[in-house]
Amino acid sequence: MEALQAYNIRFSGLKNGFHYFDFEIGSDFFNQFDGSLVKNAVLQVALELERKTSGLVLQFKLTGWLELPCDRCLKQIQVPVSGDAELVVKLSAEPGESTDNLWFLPITAYEINVGQFLYETISLMVPLRVLCRPEDSNSCQADFEALMQQYDGSAAKEEEDGDIDPRWEKLKNLKLN
Repeated sequence: MEALQAYNIRFSGLKNGFHYFDFEIGSDFFNQFDGSLVKNAVLQVALELERKTSGLVLQFKLTGWLELPCDRCLKQIQVPVSGDAELVVKLSAEPGESTDNLWFLPITAYEINVGQFLYETISLMVPLRVLCRPEDSNSCQADFEALMQQYDGSAAKEEEDGDIDPRWEKLKNLKLN
């Protein structure tokens, strides 16, 4: 979990107002989480932190790519992703029930780790269906089209040879109105 220490934000010494932080996320980040779909990625995170008397408002902007397996051919492909996320942190003496985008911290807290929040946000950015791009020369779509041409050509070759089942020959004489 030492890799997640880079995502600690010490807010105790910050004055009220806006503060900006930048993070880079790579494969080391995703290796910290068991069962992660993403093994390799390059993401840039721009964080705008608004410090208020009663808490924090964190605005995240994420851009980059994730390396994911294609759902058809299982080749590793780079999928571009981008998105925004917001996290509101309230400092209170009474512990509240935290939700996805609202966290409660005790007044005595002096720093926050946003690593888990970033992981969950990136996991939600993974597309439901990951496919190779058709314009790529080594895409699975090109492989599929090559296979289809191979099998389409063999059916035409059988017709030319005249080895047609006589039952099908009778159907050719059938005329539809």
